[in-house]
Amino acid sequence: MPKINLKDREEILQSFRGSRWLLLKPAIISIVAIWIPLYFFFGYGLYPKFVLVAIIWVLIWLAYFNRKFTPWILKHYIITNQRVIIVFYENIFKRNVLETPLDRILNVSYKNTGFLSSFMNFGNVEIQAVGLAEIMKSLNLENIARPEIIKDYLWQIHEHYRATHPEAFKTELAVSRIAAQKPMEIADSEQQEVSEDEA
Repeated sequence: MPKINLKDREEILQSFRGSRWLLLKPAIISIVAIWIPLYFFFGYGLYPKFVLVAIIWVLIWLAYFNRKFTPWILKHYIITNQRVIIVFYENIFKRNVLETPLDRILNVSYKNTGFLSSFMNFGNVEIQAVGLAEIMKSLNLENIARPEIIKDYLWQIHEHYRATHPEAFKTELAVSRIAAQKPMEIADSEQQEVSEDEA
């Protein structure tokens, strides 16, 4: 699990990554792509002449599998008693961290993404929250096992946080109402306040 700077009285409740079934397709492709040429390579006695070609071929497909495996192993979803955090890497040197406080969550839903996803019970959990950028309207926990359980668990700790921190929810409710207003509505309300002050 990646190192996370926890806040005061913050504890990690759950940490997980995407389902291992995501690696099934690249694993099968890599095994087949390596095994079939090597079968003919050794079966027809070609190894003395083309050993370098065989080594390069194997390395290419191992690199292909590693390209799928590395993002999977480095991407973590972390749930604490205060936040939901996603840690992922665009490359080995560029780490990104996305998070949202529990008190900003508006809705949690999940969906399966295809036949394998439905059959093996993994999918995406979508978290809609106040303050997310327009280009990222929700926080997604992608291809996680038992998404319906994670969805219910997130909503459970959200409700628990709401019950134990009512003052935080009052602030977020005001923020969400302002964010939902159109610019013209905000301008009209400000103009009305100015008119009342002048009167």
